[in-house]
Amino acid sequence: MRTRCLTLDGCDLRPYLDPFLDTPLFPHAIQPTSFPPIKELVIVDPVQPFHDKVYAAAVVKFMESQHAKGVPFERVKFRTTVPTLVIDELAAFVGRVEWHEETVSDGDES
Repeated sequence: MRTRCLTLDGCDLRPYLDPFLDTPLFPHAIQPTSFPPIKELVIVDPVQPFHDKVYAAAVVKFMESQHAKGVPFERVKFRTTVPTLVIDELAAFVGRVEWHEETVSDGDES
């Protein structure tokens, strides 16, 4: 069986995270109830930085939603700066969280 991987490289995360944002961009659009089973998610240099708490919270909600639906991600890789709080929160919903840039401690976020 082939491993399924979703790689978001240098792109706008809003179309993927819209259902999990507090103020969706497309509030009247029909949103998918879940993504297909994806084993690995890779986020590389997104347009929206993760020190923006709105997008960090949306990623956590997305992972929590997949976990609750019984199709959790086995691994999430970040190749960008990620707040430690996000990494800690994701650990409850994802088998393995990796990051390849510096993390931002909770006290350093602004």
